[in-house]
Amino acid sequence: MKDMKLTDRERVVLGRFADGLSSNDVAESLDLPGEKVEEAVESVLNKIFSGSVMNLVEEEEKEPVAV
Repeated sequence: MKDMKLTDRERVVLGRFADGLSSNDVAESLDLPGEKVEEAVESVLNKIFSGSVMNLVEEEEKEPVAV
């Protein structure tokens, strides 16, 4: 399975959003181009949703639930 841990950059970007900053403010505060902030956000979302899907698939493969 692919590594689902957040990178340092992803953690910092996510933290800035948690502080209520906009994408532009996050980019400015970290002295990053807006594209890098968007890439970090996309990567975080992919990891979150990929992990959720993997958990669902793994759970389903364990044992079917009798209906």
